[in-house]
Amino acid sequence: MLEVPGVMEEVMDRRSAKALEPQQAADALPFDRALALSRVEGDEELLGELARLFLAELPGMLERLRAAVSEKSPSAVASEGHALKGAVANFGAARATNLAFSIERMGRQENLTGAEDEFRELEIALDALTAALTKVVNEPALSRS
Repeated sequence: MLEVPGVMEEVMDRRSAKALEPQQAADALPFDRALALSRVEGDEELLGELARLFLAELPGMLERLRAAVSEKSPSAVASEGHALKGAVANFGAARATNLAFSIERMGRQENLTGAEDEFRELEIALDALTAALTKVVNEPALSRS
């Protein structure tokens, strides 16, 4: 059989992309806007206010978790991971929620192996969430103009 270099890989990559499970596709989004809106009974303004509050609190939450991971304090990692998990779950932020839960679980199991790597992944997910929520915060001002 004749194989052209790279063609099989390209075809398989396309097939894999099409075969994404719905949850995997949801994980790729910074947050689930429909779910977040359902939690505030469809109130766009309230969603914007919650996003604004979250964005204001996030730097402190991240710093506390970073310090707990750096200090290798399982109880603090579990506590701060749990707090962050709850905050991001409010927005249906699947990837950030899953990563925060993973870090929380590491702390509860008193095994912080890989916690620094998970934290870096969490920061990436939170960067995307921050960008998306910043747009939400700015939307009400645009619609009132």
